[in-house]
Amino acid sequence: MDFIAGVDGGGTKTKVVCASPEGKVLDTAVFGPFNMNSIGAERFSALLQELCAYLNGLGDCRALCIGSAGISNKEMTRIVETEMTRGGIENWNLVGDQVIALNGALSGEAGIALIAGTGSICFGKNGAGEYARSGGWGHLIGDEGSGYALGRDALAAVARAWDGWGEKTLLSQLLAEQMELDDQKKIISYTYGGDKSRIAALAPLVEQAAGQDDAVALEIIRDNAVKMTGLVGAVARQLGIKAGKVAMLGGLLEHDTKLRETFVAEMGRQYPALVCTEPEQDAAAGALMLAKEMLRGDNVHPIAECMEKDSRLVVGLMSGTSADGVDAALCRITGHGTASKIEQLGFVFQPFSGEIRREILRLASGNSACAADFCKMNFLLGELYVQAVEALCAETGIRPEQIDLIGSHGQTFWHIPLPETYLGHSFRSTFQLGEGSVLAQRFGCPVVSDFRVRDVAADGLGAPLVPYSEFLIYRSETECVALQNIGGIGNITCLLPACRLEDVFAFDTGPGNMVMDAVYTELTGGEKTFDEGGAYAAGGKVHEKLLEMLMQDAYLSQKPPKTTGREYYGPDFVKKVMDYARRENISGQDLMATVTDYTAQTIRYSVEHYFPRKPDKLIIGGGGSMNNTLVQAVARALPECRVLTNEDLGYDSNAKEAVAFAVLANEAIFAGCNNVPTVTGAKNPVVMGKISL
Repeated sequence: MDFIAGVDGGGTKTKVVCASPEGKVLDTAVFGPFNMNSIGAERFSALLQELCAYLNGLGDCRALCIGSAGISNKEMTRIVETEMTRGGIENWNLVGDQVIALNGALSGEAGIALIAGTGSICFGKNGAGEYARSGGWGHLIGDEGSGYALGRDALAAVARAWDGWGEKTLLSQLLAEQMELDDQKKIISYTYGGDKSRIAALAPLVEQAAGQDDAVALEIIRDNAVKMTGLVGAVARQLGIKAGKVAMLGGLLEHDTKLRETFVAEMGRQYPALVCTEPEQDAAAGALMLAKEMLRGDNVHPIAECMEKDSRLVVGLMSGTSADGVDAALCRITGHGTASKIEQLGFVFQPFSGEIRREILRLASGNSACAADFCKMNFLLGELYVQAVEALCAETGIRPEQIDLIGSHGQTFWHIPLPETYLGHSFRSTFQLGEGSVLAQRFGCPVVSDFRVRDVAADGLGAPLVPYSEFLIYRSETECVALQNIGGIGNITCLLPACRLEDVFAFDTGPGNMVMDAVYTELTGGEKTFDEGGAYAAGGKVHEKLLEMLMQDAYLSQKPPKTTGREYYGPDFVKKVMDYARRENISGQDLMATVTDYTAQTIRYSVEHYFPRKPDKLIIGGGGSMNNTLVQAVARALPECRVLTNEDLGYDSNAKEAVAFAVLANEAIFAGCNNVPTVTGAKNPVVMGKISL
């Protein structure tokens, strides 16, 4: 018979639960104490031998999880390894007793457990499977809210009262009557003449005195309850848990006590979204759950494993038409579809070197390249994306193996959104590089990449792709919200009040930073690649004739759905602008002021001509939100609309697109359609993204 087993190795007894690989309990057993420190190495080895004989007698133990205190003791772990090998148990794991207690108390779900017995510790797990603890430092410097802490505080209070500088307390009488501790000598002998369990045994007296409204006892209870709440808060902050269950474990919390009552009240005051609950199952059941995970880990498809989690740590990667570097955002995503909850946890920007940027732009120009160049660039970008994720891990403090999923837009090298005839066939096409398999190999998690192509295959424009995430994050029941992203290209999304996904529409407004950056690069002889904050443009005046010429651009009058890119607003377009400026003797600052205002006017034109109603507010994101001159120009162009940046709302403009690809990747693994046909013009909803495992 194949089975799995969970062991709760306690100080007084060892409980074993055996179950089928599917989790159906088959047998239980109880053995002696598991604490090697108290029973000695010889008896500990004998206990393990007895355990192995019992397991082998049932059949083939395919996975065994043992939970126990003291696992940091190297001698203990050595003995466990020796006896498991001798007993023929191959797939086993030894974890701390707090781990199995938490998993049992919350049936394996995310949350927090506070354990208060003789000692105390708080332990938690978030939806990403990350663990954290607070407390557990032992009686000399910790054990807040434990039996030891209550007993120690009671003895201290009685000593102070006897010395005449502490408040009189009923505890003095109870210690004298029930413990015969009626003088200084006896108190000292009791306190220092035994182990900490003797001190913990006094905790019921504190409860008794508190039940009779003794002020000193009530203060001891309140002080420890506040400290216990602090332990919970520390774990919640470490794991990013803002709401959920807090299981109360240990003798001092599992019964109706004054300490429990006060702790629950304090939790309600400080952390109302964290709900104190009874444990759902015991620690042995928690060990069994972990044994089941051990078995499952070798057999479950990585996508299924990712989907099963309550929430996932997802990295989104974006390298845009500016070709200046990689945006990397870490998100915690709970659920999927319209029920998704997205929390940004961190962001980094990894710039490309000048040499790499020049090569990307050369290849993207379409003028001089060969297949070998694109082959090498595909894998080089994969390596650069790996470096960006590693930098993100360093910034956020997560380990690479904790990442559940990566979504990467890749670098667009050519985009043909409208059908063109090639070798007798007419079709749309798009081309992105940045090999997802390089990321999958490095981080060992599913990677979703190359999103555009599936939408293009469905006769869509393959852009914009951000509106799906914008719908999830920004939609309003009462306001018409416009979202203007200003990257290399500008794109806008319209979210009507209380809109559905099928009501969303979006399109590229024209150049975002692309023309501005290219002009400024020309003006500075390549020394600078962008006008930081729009400071240079702010010193110039708009050249009205040039602006008027630019506004005759045929793309602007093209009705949505529509998209554009470097193929249209790249070197040829910029050359026309620079040639005109030279002919008309337009100064550098006036030229920058004009092309900056041009981007603002394309946004105005798009809103006035293609929106069904005026937006109540327009939120600017992307690198352009950092250009104050541009933001002010947009505000002047749309005087009846509140113009804000993502930062005004507490979001990160730089991270917006990277977050979007984390969201799109999350949808892809659930086989959820993640394009918006009303935006791209696709024939039907599709699942965008290629998956590398």
